[in-house]
Amino acid sequence: MAITSWCYLLLLVFSLGDLANATVFTLQNLCSYTIWPGTLSGNGAATLGDGGFVLSPGSSIQLQAPPSWSGRFWARTGCKFDDSGAGKCVTGDCGGILKCTGGGAPPVTLAEFTIAANHNDKDFYDVSLVDGYNIGLGVKALGGSGDCQYAGVRRILMGTAQQNYRWLIRVRLSPARVLVKRLMHRSFVAPATIRHRSLAHRPSTRRCSRMHARRPTVMLMMMQQVLALAPGRIT
Repeated sequence: MAITSWCYLLLLVFSLGDLANATVFTLQNLCSYTIWPGTLSGNGAATLGDGGFVLSPGSSIQLQAPPSWSGRFWARTGCKFDDSGAGKCVTGDCGGILKCTGGGAPPVTLAEFTIAANHNDKDFYDVSLVDGYNIGLGVKALGGSGDCQYAGVRRILMGTAQQNYRWLIRVRLSPARVLVKRLMHRSFVAPATIRHRSLAHRPSTRRCSRMHARRPTVMLMMMQQVLALAPGRIT
């Protein structure tokens, strides 16, 4: 089935001039529909974006992270929340609330990042299946002289897949600590119908150093949304 639409979510990360090692994430929704990113911070750090938020088409939001910040991002789609922030998402739900205080409900694929304490140290990222699998996710770094390689799913073979749309996240890292994510995903059937799961790479990456990023570094994140997790789950 042909792809019917494209959707882009851009996440830019850069350092603040006056705060030597502070990092700012800017997320911009270039989709034609609303999305609900979820975030979870580690090491006792403040949760970025209160843990979750709504991004209407064409809107953006900035999130500031301190040095040594670590955390995760994941996709939430098909969400419905009331004025109090209570509700539910089709994928990536975090306890039925808009502002997550924990991770997304398994099965959910994660993108995890650790920001260095200073610009001379290394950043780390990985694609993790520790909480299961709900969407195809990958990160790829291009350019620069660091060893920032692709991690994640290369391709999924789907029996009777129904493909509706895709979105792409591109991540770019420069000496100015600029990071751009563009998410790409394509709807498909439940995980039970997916074959050849061995095509997924190990959920880890090699080390990547900002110090070696002399030229812009690009990372591609490819995500695929599940159309049906279980009978009666999708509305």
